[in-house]
Amino acid sequence: MSSRGLTNQAAPDRDLVSTVSQPSSVRNCLTSIFWVPHVDSQKLLLSSCTSDHVHYYQGGLPFEYMLYHPSNQKFETIILGPDIQNGHVLQMPVPGGTWKCGRLLIDEAETTPPYSIIAEAVAPGFDVQDFQWLSPLSDQGDKIKEEVTAKLLPFVHPSKVAFTDTGGEFDKYYDKKDKN
Repeated sequence: MSSRGLTNQAAPDRDLVSTVSQPSSVRNCLTSIFWVPHVDSQKLLLSSCTSDHVHYYQGGLPFEYMLYHPSNQKFETIILGPDIQNGHVLQMPVPGGTWKCGRLLIDEAETTPPYSIIAEAVAPGFDVQDFQWLSPLSDQGDKIKEEVTAKLLPFVHPSKVAFTDTGGEFDKYYDKKDKN
């Protein structure tokens, strides 16, 4: 991740926007990434970001997202994948502040390679200061129903840290292999 999750402060002013969450700072208008969950790194750990996201299915196996919306305490499961006849979606908006996690859906009988290709657009642009790992027990207490907590717990990051520095800790997340 060459930007290390930071706003490109050298960008022309027309390419930067102010944000409500940090009005004194500016962000890229939009950022975009591809990421590839695969057999050795199948999970997206439970996190939240203040910016809105749109995830796009690009190929490979389907990916199951679990979304929890703290504002209305709604929990939903969405499958990003190719089979729209069976409820998969090709793109999925995620409002800022939504808790999200997920997993690659691997079918042992499937001949498709065991990975998915997902694109993600973030607006205003992603900045690591807006990102945090979450734990449903410590962050919301009794607000989350027991059955939702049980679904989210397997996706809690072991260190559950909020990244506020630029010392490379965020990049380590992308380099780590998760066999669960």
